[in-house]
Amino acid sequence: MNVKLWNTLVVCILTCFHISTFAYSAQAEAALTQEVCSVTDDTVRPSPALALRGVALDDIKDACLGCHFTGTAIADTGREGRGCNVRKTPDGNGLRVEFQIHDDKYVKCVLVDLTDGEGGVWARKVGTGYKKIADGVEVGVPFGDVSGKDGYEVFCLFAAPAEIALCNRCAGPIKCALIPKPREMTLTGGTCSATVLNVERVVGIPAEGYELSVTANGVTIRASDDAGEFYARQTLEQLGGPRFVAASDGTAPVPPSFIPCCEIKDSPRFRWRGVLVDDARHFMGKETIKRTIDEIAKYKFNVFHWHLTDDPSWRIDVPGYPELLDYGDQYLADNNQKRMSAGPRAGRRYYTKEDVKDVIEYAAARHVKIVPEIDFPGHFFAVACAYPEFACDPESVRRQGRWPMVTGFKQGREPMCVGNPDAVKFVEAAIDAVCDLFPESDVIHIGGDECHFEYWNTCPKCQALMKRENLEKLQDIQAWLTRRAVRRLEERGRRAIGWDEILDAPPGVLPPATMGMYWHYRGEKRTASAAKTGHELVATMFRYCYFDYRQGLADDPCRYIGGYLPLRKVYTFDPFWRLPPECRENVIGGQCCNWGEFTFSGKDLEWKLWPRAMAMAEILWTYPEPKNRDFADFERRATVQREALVARGVNAAPVK
Repeated sequence: MNVKLWNTLVVCILTCFHISTFAYSAQAEAALTQEVCSVTDDTVRPSPALALRGVALDDIKDACLGCHFTGTAIADTGREGRGCNVRKTPDGNGLRVEFQIHDDKYVKCVLVDLTDGEGGVWARKVGTGYKKIADGVEVGVPFGDVSGKDGYEVFCLFAAPAEIALCNRCAGPIKCALIPKPREMTLTGGTCSATVLNVERVVGIPAEGYELSVTANGVTIRASDDAGEFYARQTLEQLGGPRFVAASDGTAPVPPSFIPCCEIKDSPRFRWRGVLVDDARHFMGKETIKRTIDEIAKYKFNVFHWHLTDDPSWRIDVPGYPELLDYGDQYLADNNQKRMSAGPRAGRRYYTKEDVKDVIEYAAARHVKIVPEIDFPGHFFAVACAYPEFACDPESVRRQGRWPMVTGFKQGREPMCVGNPDAVKFVEAAIDAVCDLFPESDVIHIGGDECHFEYWNTCPKCQALMKRENLEKLQDIQAWLTRRAVRRLEERGRRAIGWDEILDAPPGVLPPATMGMYWHYRGEKRTASAAKTGHELVATMFRYCYFDYRQGLADDPCRYIGGYLPLRKVYTFDPFWRLPPECRENVIGGQCCNWGEFTFSGKDLEWKLWPRAMAMAEILWTYPEPKNRDFADFERRATVQREALVARGVNAAPVK
């Protein structure tokens, strides 16, 4: 490159791509527009295709955008910077970074020399602080066979001066992106460049908790159980050491040089940290379920609530009731939520015993407990379609046939006929089947919500049951059935949990070990009363926890059932919502729920879960006090984690 061209490039760097100062307070309200310039012969031209959108600094402070790599180990973690390589500069005195910038329409090669100057790319030698480097200038050099240079870390940061300050002070931007945020964390300076990983069992550390010590000499994990060690490894991976964490022999194939030295003491606030997936309205399939479990475990969820039955379909076998699986083999459904009355089958849409065993083992390896759910006496229509005699009005069920997947509250919602002994025997057989399929699940969900009692008012069998058992109200019919189901589960060594409607039972009817999930405002009094009498509760208030509600995105390809639940609102959720202080000790946790009326595929599911599930993960693990929550800090960390999700192939929605 001749002197004239080099001088032109310098002018371009300092003029077209310059950020005058890194003092965030001085530019908090300023808008930045950066352009990458192209060079043809001696002429420098702006490249509009690469112009970054004008944004306020306040919108992008602390953002980790770009690509990070150490030597020849390249890890793509960003939107704009991808495909990085590094080699010596032509004069041999520095390093040259080659990477790509992506925008909505173009992919361009950018070449940056690591020299002093102000700009959006910073670098450091291992063990030292970050230094400023020059801005990028596109020179049209295509990627070739370039060799890496060990011992350097480069992070391409486009217009993120506040994050640069964090880099210099805290030894690495990724350390600020932990979700859930540890309860106690102290940065001690420098980075770990050793390959030693020690794991110690220490009595006295809370269940699922851990202590993580990262020093220049290596990493030490202390935990009292396997779950604590597992969660420490998830934190370590988020700190920047995925290869380090993956090593099975206690060493790493490459030094984990990007891990900042720190001391962490961490343990969960709640023991129930759950995610519900509705597999009844639309079939997700085993691989989607395993993929979901894999991702939720990374953010320290420990319960997967598997909603397996509902009005449309029944997804597991109950021995002795062969026709039921016909309603786990769902017809193709269109986007208007109607089951096709004729036409080709969609294929097997239920889970075999082998499928369930595979999922259980997969979850157990990630310290996720499966809580399966079957529904009765409401949300029972799939069973009634297979066995109309189990409904109060069999002829009504036969007339409806294979019912349309409506989202209303009447059509296709007839409950089971609790007054029919054969229907009650089916429920007991279904409970036994679930216990057999899920031998490690100590808690079984028995549904119990949204039952239309009015059908029992005109049913002779149900009226006879009320008279025989001295039941005063229609709701008492459900309480009678719930007590019977709970006792059946107790005989199998299990605990029952249901939606908060089951807590409407008269005092003393349900055994104290029965658990409830409170999900709506009408259940406020019943849940408080239940907590006072010793029933444990899981919080899943629909206005904060139902991820089939709209996210508030301007351009959203998914359909939603309604409502409005953006990320910011999820982060305000409080599992102790409106419960008096004396009840709080019986709130054991919470969960988010994705109902399936308008979730048609695994990609739909991912889009609706992430990044909102990250907010729920932090609330249930760390439980930052609601009045002290810093959404701006969480949003920044979620932006980084969302990029990691995308890099893993997860269809995560934007952080908005």
